[in-house]
Amino acid sequence: MSSLGYYHPVVVHFAVALLPLGVLFRLLWLALRKRAAFAGPAAAAILLLGAAAAVLAVKTGHDGHGPVEHMPGAPPLGDHQTFGTWTRNVFLGVAALELAALALAWRRKERPALLAAALSGALGVAGTACVVKAGKTGGVIVYNHAGGVGLRSGDPKDVDRLLLAGLFYEAKTERTAGKKAQAAELLELAGRRFPDDPEVRLLAAESLLIDRGDAAAAVTALRKLDEPDAAKGLRFRRRLLTAQALEATGQRDEALGVLRLMEEDYPGSGVVQQRKAALEKAGSLQPAAPPK
Repeated sequence: MSSLGYYHPVVVHFAVALLPLGVLFRLLWLALRKRAAFAGPAAAAILLLGAAAAVLAVKTGHDGHGPVEHMPGAPPLGDHQTFGTWTRNVFLGVAALELAALALAWRRKERPALLAAALSGALGVAGTACVVKAGKTGGVIVYNHAGGVGLRSGDPKDVDRLLLAGLFYEAKTERTAGKKAQAAELLELAGRRFPDDPEVRLLAAESLLIDRGDAAAAVTALRKLDEPDAAKGLRFRRRLLTAQALEATGQRDEALGVLRLMEEDYPGSGVVQQRKAALEKAGSLQPAAPPK
C-alpha cells in the first residue's frame, strides 16, 4: 500500500464529518438568515474544507485499493469508488458555488449571492446522499470483509494480528454452533502460530478444557504458563481457569486452595467468592467416607 493509501482511513473521516455538517449549516442559514447569521460563514468554511478532504479521500483511496482488491471473497470496490468519486465531484461544485456566493456578497450583489448559496444547499443535499452511500459501501468492505485490515501499514506483524483475530473469532463462532472439535483445531493452530503469546497460550489451554474435555491436559498447560507481573487480567483468568480444570479432574482440595489464594489477592471479586462457595457446598454434600 502506498504512503498516501495509508492515510485513507484518517482523511475519509474528515470528509464524512465535514461535508454533511457544512450542508446542515448552509440549510440553517437559508432558513434563518437573520437569526442564524453565523451559519453562513461557518457553512462556507466547513464546505471548503470538506471538499478538500473529499479530494484527498479519493486520492488516498485510489492509492490504497490494491491489496483490498486482490483479497479473495471481498466485494468489488466499484460501488465504493463510484460514490466516492461522485462525492468529490459534487462537492467541488458546491465549493465553487460557495466561493461564488462569497465573491458576490463581497460585491454587495445580495440576490445573486443568495441564489448561489441556495444552489449550494440543494446540490449539497444530493452530495450528502453520495457521502452516505460511499460510507456504507466502504463500511461493508472494511467491517464485513476485513478490507485493508492488517494491510494498511505493510508491517507483517499487523498481518499476524489479523490472522490471530480471525482464528479467535472463528473459534468462538464454531463453539457457539456446537462444533467444539473445529474450535479446538483453530485454537491449537493459534497456539502453534503464536507460541510466545501468553494470551494465546491461555486460550489454547482453555480450549483443551472446554472443547476437548481434557482437564488433565489443561492443568498441565496452565501450569506451564508464566504470570507476568504486569498482566493482572491474564493472571486472574489463568488462576480461575486452573481451579476449574482442577475441579474437573476431581482435585477439589487443590481447586479450593487456588480459589482461597485468589480470594486473598482479589478480595472484592464476586466471581471468586461464588466459585469458592459453590465448590465448598458441593464438597459438603458429598457422602461421608465409610469408616475403615
